[in-house]
Amino acid sequence: MDDTVRLMFVCAGNVCRSPMAEAFMRRLIDERPALGHVEVGSAGTIAADGNGPLPQTVSVMRANHGLDLSGHRARRLRSHLRADILLTMDREVTAEALAIVGHGQVLLIGEYAGSGEEVADPYGGALEDYASCAAQIERLVGVVAARLEREARRADAPGE
Repeated sequence: MDDTVRLMFVCAGNVCRSPMAEAFMRRLIDERPALGHVEVGSAGTIAADGNGPLPQTVSVMRANHGLDLSGHRARRLRSHLRADILLTMDREVTAEALAIVGHGQVLLIGEYAGSGEEVADPYGGALEDYASCAAQIERLVGVVAARLEREARRADAPGE
């Protein structure tokens, strides 16, 4: 039985928020053996395939979090992209993602994390907006990771 959880983070352009979330989750997967069953990716509902991340995204993630996003390339969310859990950054993206994929578990990241919060798009904002966005996403991804670890432990527990 395949216990892999395919997790995808989704924003609009896949050049700011969802690549940040993907990078934070990749780091947590590398650091925490209990997340070894998680595969992570990202996409955007209006992304232009192949676009690089915005310079502000790369700068903030490198300077504030020690993560290099310079190699990231955007991909557009399409119905054939499969994920067990699709976590969106805001309610508008949630509606767009549901219209595109039409199936599966599509949830606002804040709902999955239990706070209900949205992650505002920093696109066009100041560098501080990108830094604030990255900090919020890092916190939410940490909660997502903890939930995935708890669910994996419950699934592995004998007699349950």
